[in-house]
Amino acid sequence: MTGINKQRYRFSEAPIWNIQRKYYEEEGLKAWNNDQVPQYITCNPLIAAAYAEMIFGFLQDRANKEDRADPVQIVELGAGAGRFAFHVLHELCRLIDYAGIALPSFRYIMTDLAMNNVLAWKEHPALQSFIAKGILDFARFDAVQDTVLHLIVSDAAIREGNLKQLLIIVANYFFDSIPQELLYVDEGQIYEADVFIEYPERKDSLKPSEILDQISCNTSIGGRRSTSKKVILIAMS
Repeated sequence: MTGINKQRYRFSEAPIWNIQRKYYEEEGLKAWNNDQVPQYITCNPLIAAAYAEMIFGFLQDRANKEDRADPVQIVELGAGAGRFAFHVLHELCRLIDYAGIALPSFRYIMTDLAMNNVLAWKEHPALQSFIAKGILDFARFDAVQDTVLHLIVSDAAIREGNLKQLLIIVANYFFDSIPQELLYVDEGQIYEADVFIEYPERKDSLKPSEILDQISCNTSIGGRRSTSKKVILIAMS
């Protein structure tokens, strides 16, 4: 690396977000096949069963409420390889069958930025039984820009104001993939921290995965005082 390729950015405006975005769009499901993206901690059957139990409890709570005829929508943001959704649906269906009680209907919606992922889920053999039951649908969703979910299977659209049931949102390993502000607190004051990005040489000829592997990010403490009244502190891993 050279000093010529080093630039300073506000964290939310740093190019790492667009590079990461391109990485997911280009790699598709392959991103989860080469151990580059962590997944097991949130995609194993044990954690999925815990989510399924919470969703089951929520459906029980909604059983005697109004608008029971409308399905409860469960939206997973950044569903990735789809393993988590499969385990959740498998366990949730088992719990419902075992309980044998009347519950509101539900629809689980897997979403991702990469359309190739969405189309691959739709054809995956392990998910076909859930699609046939009408409890699984898919949508491409860009959390930075989109405000409407256009469902692939049912051809329905979910937008603000057209849901009568409460919405369940699942977001594992998601918010670290969309632009964030980096803030720190010192003596009762909140400050924004900038980052210095040092690019690899010949970055224009590299794939996003190669740039992410070689790029260097360093935090600059002592930046601008933040005027935001809503503060979210995040950590970079």
